[in-house]
Amino acid sequence: MMNSDQTIVESLKATRKPLKVAEASEIIGIHPVTAYKWAKDGKMPSLRLGGAVRIDPQALARWVEERSL
Repeated sequence: MMNSDQTIVESLKATRKPLKVAEASEIIGIHPVTAYKWAKDGKMPSLRLGGAVRIDPQALARWVEERSL
């Protein structure tokens, strides 16, 4: 998904389909359990589609940018 020349934010902005939590956690470099907890607690942008949790890559890119130094 992310090539070596792309930043995390660039990779997320180039993604058009909702991400599974495991995919999003891999991109931003956190454990999937942490990502599920953050999504559940509202600390990370997420949405429910049926019974599945999905991450909007554009919202996640903004979220990462807001937390970058």
